Amino acid sequence: MMPRKTSTLARDGLRVAIAAILVSGSFLLFATARRPMPLSPDYSVFYAPLAHSLLEGRGYRIPSGDASVVYPPGYSILLAGLFAVSGATDLPEGALIMGFNVLCGTTAAALLLLIGESALGRRPALLGTLVWITYPLAVWLTGIPNTELPFMVLFYLAVFLVLRGILRRSPLQIPSLAAGFLIGLGSLIRPFALLLSLPFLPVLWYSAERRSPTQRLLPCALLLLGNFVAILPWEAWVYKETGLLVPLGTNGRTAILDGLSIDVREDLPGQVLPVPNDVRAFIQSLDERTDELDSPGAIVRTLAHEFGSHPTTILKLLILKAARALYGTDSQRFERPLALLQLPFYLLALAGAALAWKSGVDGRYFVGLLTLLVLYFWGMAIVGLSIVRYMVPVLGLPALLIGLLLSTLGERFAPHASR
Repeated sequence: MMPRKTSTLARDGLRVAIAAILVSGSFLLFATARRPMPLSPDYSVFYAPLAHSLLEGRGYRIPSGDASVVYPPGYSILLAGLFAVSGATDLPEGALIMGFNVLCGTTAAALLLLIGESALGRRPALLGTLVWITYPLAVWLTGIPNTELPFMVLFYLAVFLVLRGILRRSPLQIPSLAAGFLIGLGSLIRPFALLLSLPFLPVLWYSAERRSPTQRLLPCALLLLGNFVAILPWEAWVYKETGLLVPLGTNGRTAILDGLSIDVREDLPGQVLPVPNDVRAFIQSLDERTDELDSPGAIVRTLAHEFGSHPTTILKLLILKAARALYGTDSQRFERPLALLQLPFYLLALAGAALAWKSGVDGRYFVGLLTLLVLYFWGMAIVGLSIVRYMVPVLGLPALLIGLLLSTLGERFAPHASR
């Protein structure tokens, strides 16, 4: 029985891989025929120059020779490998980056299939993975240099290891340690994941409900240990070079300020939610005082002071940022079509979550972990830049719930076709 199940899963994995390559490849052919690959400021100013610095033997340093500590080195290391291949083969760097994106996207889709098969069953997993492969925001990422796709590979693998250990009722020590290490590596690519181990802890704790407190604590401690071990070399190097202990990078202040820099023009085209007048005035006042807001602590103190005198203004700002995190873009373009895309996605995922919760213990563990992970990503997007791109890495998991909903509807209304 096990070899047959493995063979079926391998066939499904091959189908998913072919579908992912066809969809992303078709998009790249269409996108690159119309315009060159767009490059973000972070890529042009930080990631690519630092990758070339690594290749040239100067280390992870800016041109002055000082250590670069704005972002951790994970993505620049990956780019350095791609640039080395480019130099050895004369292939364009952009083509290699897009090929790497396709590889990461395909691997992430295969891992989603494994997660869905473990928690929800074969058909929901296959349908949900196909939903994700065709999800416009996931497809769009393949056409630009980005940290999300390689991060998703590590993140989904961590989720798979933890969930499989829990659902199989097997020892969790090794999966927890490995998952923590993967999360730590992921945070070196996306510092957004600094505290990503935390949502896993309640699920690990409650999955061992019949065990002693010590037995419950051990997987949690190993998860945190794995995370710490992964980031320790980077933190040690930063301390050696600068004498500073930094939370992965020094970009926290900029990220928070960027999140407060919403375009507040009343006539902004395509605006989904209007900016209230008092929120507009507060944001404009922050723009005039950026020099004073020289640290995350200073920003928090300013927000706390404003909350003390005008609590409704800060509450409206937080509500606006929470909503924008579900559909917003950095440029504030295309937000109406994105909102129209995201609304049914979220509603269908919620319906699928209700079905998964009713399906039994395995479904409840999946929904429980997914809920904590979504809240983490949503919360971090509210704190920083409130755009849906920051939510994309976690949205592959709700896509599996949409697969469950589609599978259930198929069995109910077309039972012969669903066999």
